[in-house]
Amino acid sequence: TREHPSYSLPDKVFHGRVAIQPVAVSIRSVDQYGNMNTRGNYAGYNSTITKLPHTTIDHVDFNNGSYVLRYHVTQSGKYTVDISVHGETIVGSPVMMDVISGPTVPESTYVWAPTTIATAGINFEFPLLARDEYHNVRETGGDDYLITCSNGGDQILTGIAFDYDNG
Repeated sequence: TREHPSYSLPDKVFHGRVAIQPVAVSIRSVDQYGNMNTRGNYAGYNSTITKLPHTTIDHVDFNNGSYVLRYHVTQSGKYTVDISVHGETIVGSPVMMDVISGPTVPESTYVWAPTTIATAGINFEFPLLARDEYHNVRETGGDDYLITCSNGGDQILTGIAFDYDNG
């Protein structure tokens, strides 16, 4: 018989969003026959995430044999998560974690214009790069921008932004 109960992951892919929705990985405790344990209060998890800096992990024990590890991620991307208890990899580990960027914030969004020379009467275009609070590039559009140009005091024109739905 085992000294500690076994653990398993019911799913293989987990999703989340930077700064909004932590990635919640559900874990269940099972006995040697695969039956779910009905008690909690067990610690000893160790989780390793590949290439994922600045991540905090909250451990939630529902006191019924099920647990959730909540990963608060600051860098969007696809990651592999290895989970073990007392050095033993749990059934179903590793899992994949897919994290998308958070909402656009003005402080991280910037204009990317290699030139600032425009010609009167001709449309001038420049890209805006939308980013979230951790400077992740947005995967989707939907943001509204107001563009104004001035000659040092008087507003001389107002522009519009075209949304290519890719951030």
